[in-house]
Amino acid sequence: MNNALKILMILFVTLSWSRVRSQTIDDALRIAVTQNPGLKAAKQGMKAATYKRKSVRGRFLPQLRLDTNLLYWDSPLTAPMDTSAINSKFEALSKFLPPAARKALQSTDQGTVAGLSIRDRLTSKTTITVVQPLLQIYGISAGYKAAQKAEQAASYDYEAEKRKLELAVVHTYCGILASQQVKSSILAGIEQVRAYEKQVSAFLRAGRVEQNALMKVRVQAADLENALTGVQKNIALLKARLNLLMGRPQSAAVNVQPVRPPPGDRINALLHRQNAAPERRPELRALDLKTQALGLQTHAKLSNLLPRLNAVFAYDHNYGMGRMMHENEYFIGLSLSWAVWEWGASYYALKQNQARAAQLRAKAVQLRRQLKMDILSKQLDLREALDRLKTSGLKAQQAVENLRIETALYNAGNTTTTDLLLAQTQSLRAQNELIAQRIDLFYKYQALRVAMGYDLVGRDKD
Repeated sequence: MNNALKILMILFVTLSWSRVRSQTIDDALRIAVTQNPGLKAAKQGMKAATYKRKSVRGRFLPQLRLDTNLLYWDSPLTAPMDTSAINSKFEALSKFLPPAARKALQSTDQGTVAGLSIRDRLTSKTTITVVQPLLQIYGISAGYKAAQKAEQAASYDYEAEKRKLELAVVHTYCGILASQQVKSSILAGIEQVRAYEKQVSAFLRAGRVEQNALMKVRVQAADLENALTGVQKNIALLKARLNLLMGRPQSAAVNVQPVRPPPGDRINALLHRQNAAPERRPELRALDLKTQALGLQTHAKLSNLLPRLNAVFAYDHNYGMGRMMHENEYFIGLSLSWAVWEWGASYYALKQNQARAAQLRAKAVQLRRQLKMDILSKQLDLREALDRLKTSGLKAQQAVENLRIETALYNAGNTTTTDLLLAQTQSLRAQNELIAQRIDLFYKYQALRVAMGYDLVGRDKD
């Protein structure tokens, strides 16, 4: 019994530890890229493109077709044939025949109508056909190359979805961190206000403060409690969103760990990186490949205007078809089919494909410009975050010093409760802003890396 209790306790502790185990941002990113349902759907798109390429590849080789049937007819089929003229000739020649043959010929009825068997009651037919396309190889080759480009484009589409997911995870993760830091700051402020409340009560009994001083402190405490409620709600929503991104139940435990802003030299290196062109972005690569695929498909459409020439081999096995049809036969040769006139159906399909290719080329030009703008925007955001962090640091130091001075003045009876509470509010606000700016700097750094085409998971990870 004791052993069973020990085992249960170990299991309980193990499960509890697994539920409260902290997740680093790298953990969250790895879970998201492997478990997110949307990303799994994008991966199926890659598989579909691969299967399509393999399907087109199979059209290069000879096609083997097997056709067979087994039929039971209501009656056999016989062609009637009058043999009376032949029998009369044999009768004239009978005197020259041996006695046994003469006797057999005499037993034959000269009015007999013979029959030629054309089909038995049970018949079967098996045909094996091998067809090798000849002129169509031109179009098949172009289609296969287009399928290869489409397969590569699908892989870049997947990478683009992956980068969006990664950045969403970082944004949500940083939001949780910032909200938790703000929560800690508010809780510290509430504890400080409670201490003020005790101090103001004592001062009020001694007549050292204004009559409504205690009410002001309690109003300050109520405001902080309301702020705490809002922050807790925001944390719950952000945790649920992070679980959604990671493909986990929304109620799963989320315990994030702090992130460190990148060193200044790394930030400067990223800001001044020479290869900041958008060519690394998977969205642009995918669009370029799709444009190339449509160009190749134009050649495939062009082949539809040409004749279809095939090399053909066929083998037939017949059973129950009478003596007029060979039991086994085969043929080999060429077959030509050409839709000489179809009212422009294939021609306009070709022109449609060319127009779509031109459309994608125009979109690629516009997308390249947009991505350049996105990189510039993220660079400016990162520089702004650096400047704001410096300003927030100085502001937080000044607010802390101001609160210290106001507290000393209040204890000496040289300032009002309103001034003391205002100093506390300013200090809390400055501390929260500093916390938020540190986390925001980390996010803006990662956002610029994604904008420049780097992957947050894998070989591009710092």
